[in-house]
Amino acid sequence: MSFHKSFVDAAANDRLQIGLAAGVSGNIQGCGTNYVVKTASAIYVFYIDGQSDVAYVKSTNDGSIWSAPVIVRTGSGLQLAVWYDGWSGLATGLIHVAMVDFGTDDTHYRTVDTASSDALSTATVILLGATAVVNGHLSITRTRGGNVLCKT
Repeated sequence: MSFHKSFVDAAANDRLQIGLAAGVSGNIQGCGTNYVVKTASAIYVFYIDGQSDVAYVKSTNDGSIWSAPVIVRTGSGLQLAVWYDGWSGLATGLIHVAMVDFGTDDTHYRTVDTASSDALSTATVILLGATAVVNGHLSITRTRGGNVLCKT
């Protein structure tokens, strides 16, 4: 897989491919379940792993070395959506993560605070679902006014 140049330059993209192969061991599932966020100081890759956990790995040197996976939500990940405040022109440094749980069909929300040692917020159920579907379309964004919008 390759990533859009707005996220990483060509050399960093090559290192990202190698790092993902080594750091995530091929556990990234399916199309649309992995996302790259490039901040001023790091690259974050979010994905659903082979155990259906929502996780991310991080590199602070353009993909030469990757962190161990950090679990955002354990088990039952079906869909994943990610938004970085920088994409909205906001300087708060939050990465917003929405995920659908196939066990409960609920949509969960958390943030990763890149300005505060990657602190994870408390998980919140933002939608009590009835039926989640494979290959559904989950999206999340934050407006310039600061509102977070999530569409399932």
